[in-house]
Amino acid sequence: MTITDDRLRHLYKSNKLEGWMELHDAGDEWFLGTFSIHKFAPMFRIGWGFDLAPESHLLRRWFELPDLGVKGWAIIFHNADPHGEIFVGWVPPERKDAADRWIAFLNGEIRDRLVKAGKTPAPLPSDPTR
Repeated sequence: MTITDDRLRHLYKSNKLEGWMELHDAGDEWFLGTFSIHKFAPMFRIGWGFDLAPESHLLRRWFELPDLGVKGWAIIFHNADPHGEIFVGWVPPERKDAADRWIAFLNGEIRDRLVKAGKTPAPLPSDPTR
């Protein structure tokens, strides 16, 4: 599923578009909210664990919901399927630089896990706001 403003609106109205949590080191995993990247295996977890694909990466996408008074940067995990996006969390406009640091760090971790597993990571998109 592609994360659109309409999808974010639905999440907000159902109280699932919650405040942002910091990057957290939990020993074997790096967590952003309930999403995690395993430190030693080519896996990610959002409830269940799944294998990382060569196309796996995090990105950010601007959103505005003027009718709800909410705007910011959605943090999205993209796996293999172009419509296989997972909403990880969001930051208000003034936290964009922090989100960019987390995204760059975790994308490096993802690429490292893939290389160590003998998989060639796909090139990252040149624009993290696509």
